[in-house]
Order: sequence, then C-alpha cells, then structure tokens
Amino acid sequence: MPDDIPSQNDPVDDQKPDDQQTPTETPEEKAARLEAELVESKKHSRKWETLAKANKDAAKELEDLRAKDATPDQRLAAAEERAAQAEARLTRTTVALETGLPANLASLLTGDEEAMREQAKALIEFRGTATPPPKTPVVPDPSQGPRDRDAKPSAADEGRAAARARAERRSGKKS
Repeated sequence: MPDDIPSQNDPVDDQKPDDQQTPTETPEEKAARLEAELVESKKHSRKWETLAKANKDAAKELEDLRAKDATPDQRLAAAEERAAQAEARLTRTTVALETGLPANLASLLTGDEEAMREQAKALIEFRGTATPPPKTPVVPDPSQGPRDRDAKPSAADEGRAAARARAERRSGKKS
C-alpha cells in the first residue's frame, strides 16, 4: 500500500474515540463536549429528516403528476375501446335483425357491416331457414293509462290509489 493512503488500522488524526478522555480533559469537560456533539448530531438529524420529508413529498408530487398525465390517455383508450365494442354489437344486432338471422347466432358475425351481411347469409343458408325480420309490435305504454275512459282501473292503479289515501290520512292532509 502507498504511504499516503491510510489503512483501517491507522488512527485518523482529527477523530478521538468518545469513550476515551484526553489527558487534559476533565470528566465535566468530556460531558460538555459529548453534550455539544449530541446537540450537533440532533441538528444534523433534523436537517436530514426535513430533507427526506421534502424529497418524499416531491417524489409523491412527481408520481401524482405522472399518474395524472397517464390517466386521461388511459381513460380515452378505454372509452374508445368501449365505443368500438358497442358499435360492433349494434352492427351485429342490426344485421341479424335485417337478414333474419336468429339472435343466438348474431355473436358469430365479425368484421365490417358488409362482411357481417355475407356471414349472416351464409349462416342462414347453412341452417336452412331464416326467421323473418320481426315487425315492430304495437305495444301500449302502460304508464299512459287506459285509453277508454269507461274502462275499469287495473289492480295496480287501485293499489296506488289506496296507498296514496293511507299516506294522506297519516299526514293529516286531504285532497
């Protein structure tokens, strides 16, 4: 080893072991010196703790900023994927209804609308029969009430009227 590099066994000039007194140091001086070193160590400890907390907060902010930057892109990609899937389902259902393909076979259709129409025709040919496209049924909307003014109210209407009457009696209101 070169002489200018200290080895592990060489004492460093400016360091003294804490548990050894110098011949001129009294126990009171040693206690004062150790107290001063303790105070100094606590200052350094608090300084590094404060820096560590600041670094932790800065790292958290950076992580949050990165998450915010990535989140809109991820949200957009997910929304576009859902929209594409919904559009494909709508196209499959529309083609199945228009060609008479049974609903349970509509999930087999893939590609664009023209390809789906070709696939639906091939499936109908393979199956042998097509169900005719359903006509839009005329179903009365039950929320609109009976059209005939002389018609007897339904059991549901009678139940609702009875419930309203009970509620009015309980609250003391009369209509």
